[in-house]
Amino acid sequence: MNVGHFLLAATSTLFVLTLSVRANTASQSPVARQSASTHVPTLPATTSADYVGSKACARCHQEDFDQWQRSLHIRMTKPIDEATVVGDFSEGTHFAAHGRSFEFGRTKGKPYMRVSYGGRTPETFSVDYTLGHKRYQGYLSKLADGRVYVLPAFWHIESKRWIDWKEITPIPDEAHDLRQIWNTNCFNCHATNLAQGFDVARRRYETTWTEMGIGCEACHGPGRPHITLMDEWEKNPTSKPSYDNSAKNRDLSSILKTFAPRSAPSRQTYDTCAYCHGNKQNIFHGFRGGDRYEDYALPFLISAPIPENDLQGEFWPDGRPNRFNRPQALTITGCFKAGQAVCTNCHVAHGSRNPFSLKLNITQGRTGDLLCVQCHGKTGATGAPGATGAVGATGAIGAPGAPSTTSAKPPVSPASPRGSAGSGQ
Repeated sequence: MNVGHFLLAATSTLFVLTLSVRANTASQSPVARQSASTHVPTLPATTSADYVGSKACARCHQEDFDQWQRSLHIRMTKPIDEATVVGDFSEGTHFAAHGRSFEFGRTKGKPYMRVSYGGRTPETFSVDYTLGHKRYQGYLSKLADGRVYVLPAFWHIESKRWIDWKEITPIPDEAHDLRQIWNTNCFNCHATNLAQGFDVARRRYETTWTEMGIGCEACHGPGRPHITLMDEWEKNPTSKPSYDNSAKNRDLSSILKTFAPRSAPSRQTYDTCAYCHGNKQNIFHGFRGGDRYEDYALPFLISAPIPENDLQGEFWPDGRPNRFNRPQALTITGCFKAGQAVCTNCHVAHGSRNPFSLKLNITQGRTGDLLCVQCHGKTGATGAPGATGAVGATGAIGAPGAPSTTSAKPPVSPASPRGSAGSGQ
């Protein structure tokens, strides 16, 4: 190829690429374009030492703290001496399925699980942590090399029975002894400020964390910069600037040095929730509230092929996204594409009295549209998120109504653990 032909080919390729990029940008939703061009970190640079624990937040945020203490978030992972154990660990309890047999009991009050598989000598594991509290409760055992083993029997809360982990995780049918290790592939979203701590030379884990479960700082970011600022304003009131404290102030997170989802751009609020509530491949550690999801993890796309051994598929028969509730499903809605709807329009991150952490109890009477009319009003007119329509958020929580003609429960029998509602554990 001579120089002239090479330059012509290069110019043509560049032209095509330019058109492709422009077409892609033009086709993106306002939220996607905003994310690509203006998403900047809202928190100052921090280190692990800047995490102070949720109790430090209670002095100024007692109501939110008390509400959070009753939430599912705090119970995502708990040390056994702080946990509420719901599984049947009474001495002599047995269970067998999928080639494994289990025996349960307690030693000096502490639960244990004995597992037999493939004709091998049974192994006994102490239960050191609980995992989840909504659909299932799992149990973790710390091994001698520092790995935290997700034991292969889960307690199904609705049907009050033991199930093999194959019932909730698509794993091969053939003989195997796969072990799910918590501090290898599922730790990012079950503890706050967790460091894997794998020592290559010693080939063991020294995993550390500020607190188990989803603490305040898991969503709002390290607390020390915010607390230092609040202490300074308290000691020297004249140093406190005048600022708009409403949800309209997009700079509130930067001013207060903590991520404030209620005032943050919608994409940042979505990313903070989606990072843990979506199926993903962890790439980097250190995600903080307000950071960009895709800078730390690779999401599993809805368009990705479903593995042959995944018997669940993407959605339940009634249309609900399965397992981790796939926040990607929200991104294909018109409300999200318009840059208006995010997770917190419907859910209360600190927890609520109803089982789905919703702002409104949609299971009492004919109230299923209450979440929608918060923004759209009775007539269906589009309004800004958070705006109250004729039937709004105020006074509506738990309001009784006429008997519902549809069941609030999934259409699958409780005998099938895959039929349980909700996200996460």
